[in-house]
Amino acid sequence: MAWRRTFRFTQRIAVFTFVCLLFGQTVSAVDPLHVRIDQQVEQASLGALAGNATDGEFLRRIYLDLVGAVPPADVARAFLDDKSSNKRIAAIDRLLQTPEHSRHLAGVFDVMLMERRAEKHVKRAEWQAYLLKSFAENKPWDQLAREILGADGTDEKVRAATAFYLFRDGEPNLLTRDTGRAFFGMDMQCCQCHDHPLIDDYYQADYYGIYAFLSRGFLFTDKDKKVFFAEKANGDVTFTSVFTEEKGRTRPRLPGDVPIDEPVFAAGEEYSVKPADKVRPIPKHSRRAKLAELATSGENDAFNRNIVNRLWSHMLGRGIVDPVDLHHPLNPAAHPALLTMLASEFVAMKYDIRAFLRELALTRTYQLALSTPDNLTAQAKIAAQQLTELEQQREAAEKKLASAFEQASAARKVFNAAQAVALTVADEHTKANGVVSTTQKKADEAAKKLRDAKAALAKNQDIAKALTAAAKSAKLAVAKLPKEKELAAATATIAGRADKLTKDVADAEKKANDLKPAAMSTATAHENAKKVAADVATRLATENQKLAATRPAVRKTIAQRVAEQSALAQLDSRLAFANELSDLEKLQAAADAVASTVATVDAKLTSGRKELEQVKQGMVPLQALVVDAKAKHDKATVELNQVMQRAAAKQEAVKLVAAAAAATEVASGKLPKDADLKKAAESVKSRGTALANELSALQKQLAEQQKMASAMAAQLAATTTRRDAANKRLAELTKLVPSYETQLSKTKADLQQAGNVVTESQEGLLNGWSERFFASPVVPLTPEQMAWSLMQVTGMMQQQRAAAVAEVDKTLPVDPKQPNDPVRLAAREVAIEKAAHAKLVKNVKKFVELFGHAGGQPQNSFFATIDQALYFANDGTLQSWLNPGAGNLTERLNKLEDPAAIAEELYISVLTRRPTSDEVNDVISYLAERPKEKPAAVKEMAWGLMTSAEFRFSY
Repeated sequence: MAWRRTFRFTQRIAVFTFVCLLFGQTVSAVDPLHVRIDQQVEQASLGALAGNATDGEFLRRIYLDLVGAVPPADVARAFLDDKSSNKRIAAIDRLLQTPEHSRHLAGVFDVMLMERRAEKHVKRAEWQAYLLKSFAENKPWDQLAREILGADGTDEKVRAATAFYLFRDGEPNLLTRDTGRAFFGMDMQCCQCHDHPLIDDYYQADYYGIYAFLSRGFLFTDKDKKVFFAEKANGDVTFTSVFTEEKGRTRPRLPGDVPIDEPVFAAGEEYSVKPADKVRPIPKHSRRAKLAELATSGENDAFNRNIVNRLWSHMLGRGIVDPVDLHHPLNPAAHPALLTMLASEFVAMKYDIRAFLRELALTRTYQLALSTPDNLTAQAKIAAQQLTELEQQREAAEKKLASAFEQASAARKVFNAAQAVALTVADEHTKANGVVSTTQKKADEAAKKLRDAKAALAKNQDIAKALTAAAKSAKLAVAKLPKEKELAAATATIAGRADKLTKDVADAEKKANDLKPAAMSTATAHENAKKVAADVATRLATENQKLAATRPAVRKTIAQRVAEQSALAQLDSRLAFANELSDLEKLQAAADAVASTVATVDAKLTSGRKELEQVKQGMVPLQALVVDAKAKHDKATVELNQVMQRAAAKQEAVKLVAAAAAATEVASGKLPKDADLKKAAESVKSRGTALANELSALQKQLAEQQKMASAMAAQLAATTTRRDAANKRLAELTKLVPSYETQLSKTKADLQQAGNVVTESQEGLLNGWSERFFASPVVPLTPEQMAWSLMQVTGMMQQQRAAAVAEVDKTLPVDPKQPNDPVRLAAREVAIEKAAHAKLVKNVKKFVELFGHAGGQPQNSFFATIDQALYFANDGTLQSWLNPGAGNLTERLNKLEDPAAIAEELYISVLTRRPTSDEVNDVISYLAERPKEKPAAVKEMAWGLMTSAEFRFSY
């Protein structure tokens, strides 16, 4: 069952169409973008494309990518049953208009830009609300990026955009790295200290080009403890390589571009609001605002390529350039022309993310299946035919690259010369401005002293005048009243004070007169310094114009050089892939040869073992035959000897009787009348005849016995020969079979090794298919997708949505007079989604902790831990979601009586597909094993599918 075993992908038969690399069809600009994308992919293919994803695979994929969760069971079933030809387009268009899509994109961009960093100075909720509002309004990417890059926190409407800077404490090096990665697709962290050791096109000057835009920023806290990202008007950027100790400096510049022109201000004129205690300075020229302007102008290739590559990666599982933050010629795009076209089209679409995602979703490329070509050997032959032409193209590309390097070097040489002059004059201007500042300070000090002296003089003169008048009037009064002693005393005091002030006025006047020359000389020096600075500024403007005139050639040659580098790297990649593909045929042939050897040796071993067994089994009866033949031979020999002995005795007797008969006959002849003698002679003769006859019979028997003995001897010799031959063969086979076993073991090991080589080659090729988007890749769910999908499957989302509908029915009911009012219905959907999300979002945190990377780290790689497994095994959250109730998954399953129907509802709900026949049988068997424990069995099966590898991946 799927909940008992590791995820296996169902193999499906697909129709493959091979498109030759070199002779693709022409892409027409009048075709919709999604059509042109597919044409580009097909033109670049080195082999067959996979077939289309099934309806279930497509629906699950599009829901995960556009709204961040698997589809509800009722939606999945309706889609699978729908026979209309445009149902996929309808699903795409419907999802793009949902509040869930806006929230999902807000989450995707939050992770992309912030990488789960802790909040600082701005609330994360405010930042997320800002993103949500932006995507709900379908704010163009250039505007969104411009607001983020140019944010300082002063505009309350977009204050949350400052989070990109504030979450990083405004630290310029951290901001430089993350700005390069997130907005330009270039991770140049190594370049903070030196040129990149592995990437030829990442220079220390590139890093500090971005750094120069950001280095003047700093955190400013106002009297209300509110933090802003302020900016200074000065601060040049210099750097030194830790390897070569080579020093350099740069003005602000974007990746792939040259340093920008900047306005020249006289010393003291750099700010529209000058720095002061508790006063946020505002420079007349903001480098950060310039960064936002230039990056989003539509003309910066790095900015444009980065965002379309990231959006492509979001939808198709990996970037056309991957990793997405390592754009450089030696990490070429899988389809360079496609990436260029997408960047251009996205700008033409006015950076409309929603429209762009729709075009990606409509492509056949997006809707390809996970399966890969099964006819690699046939493709290998075709690839082998392309090698020569690819190698010729590579040779031509090398020449173009060499020429591009020469042109870029020449243009850079002209630029460097102009820049050296401009920098020299800039140094003069800096020094001249320094003199202006110094002389201004001295002039201000001298002028202040003179002003203070004049003010003191004027003050004393006014007092002295008043006292003199008072003394004169008092004297007149005393003259009229000579007897008023107190009046006389007061008059004397006033007169004394008047006399003293008269002296003080004289002293103050002298002091003021003494300060006038210094004030005039310092003022003159300051005016002269300003004139010198103005003259240098004029020269600097002239040199900057000359420098600016060299920039187009540099930009053009840089672009050409990068294009040629990318083209060469792409050819190298294709050539390597074609070589791997063509080598597969050789590797397979070698493996087949080894397999043939294995079959031959195996056949010999089988035959040898069989013969050995036959010989072993035949030895027993064969030995018995030898024993029997020997026994018969021995018996025949004994019998022969016996007959021979009898025959010899008989023959001796015959001889003796014959001799006796002959002697008797001679005697009888001499005594013819002796009847007894004659009778005795006849009797002896008769006995001799009888004995002769017996001897003849014995001789016949002897001949037969000799024949029998010879036959037995021959039989014994024959069976002995057969036995000896069998023994010899047995000895041979006893040695031969182990040698066959050894040979078979070795050839099997050779076959295993050859098979491994073929498998590795095939896996590399199959990975290449996914990397080139000729088949769908396997992509792990994000922590958020995992959490929301589990809540979707278990029914938690439906329960909270129902509660949210009840709430919204009270606050924003359907207008009975206009029940189909689209504006009101859309507002209701937003309110319902917001209310349901607020109730469920707290559950996501645990999944982020378990399945997400640490804050500030890239978040797109897969990893598995024991903590994840323990969470699913032991934590009660998922189990509680699976408790039957409120129409959730397990309650629906428990209500079904037919096990096959249970299997279908289970698989559609969890995996967005109908079960296979084997899976149906597994469910039937599992339920049959536990007839009295159906609720527990149902819960276990649901838990098993939700914790399976198939559920954890998008494919």
